[in-house]
Amino acid sequence: NLEKKQQLVNKAKELADSTDWKKTGDKLIALQKEWKKVGTVPHKQGELLWKEFLDTCNKFFEARNKQNAGSRSEEHANLDKKRNIIAQLKELVVAEITDNDFQKKLKDFAKQYSAIGHVPFKEKD
Repeated sequence: NLEKKQQLVNKAKELADSTDWKKTGDKLIALQKEWKKVGTVPHKQGELLWKEFLDTCNKFFEARNKQNAGSRSEEHANLDKKRNIIAQLKELVVAEITDNDFQKKLKDFAKQYSAIGHVPFKEKD
């Protein structure tokens, strides 16, 4: 059992620096489940292996959480940009300009809007 747990630690270490967040996260969770199924080991050695395994898994999940937090901040900034364009469009609708100017501005706004990245999933509508 000690050998099996050491192998799990080694597998986790191989995955810890990955940035394939979904796939690696799933693999590490599977390793954690496998860890629970492996039988007992001598207490002292088991504690050391568990700490090493846990620290390795946490390293990955903390990096993933940090990345996700950055993405969420960016998505909220993108949402603000898109709302700003919508507000400008509303002003454009009531402005008295020629059809030709309206078409040009509308195309510009559409291009700007499309260039902005993703917004939070719950705000897509």
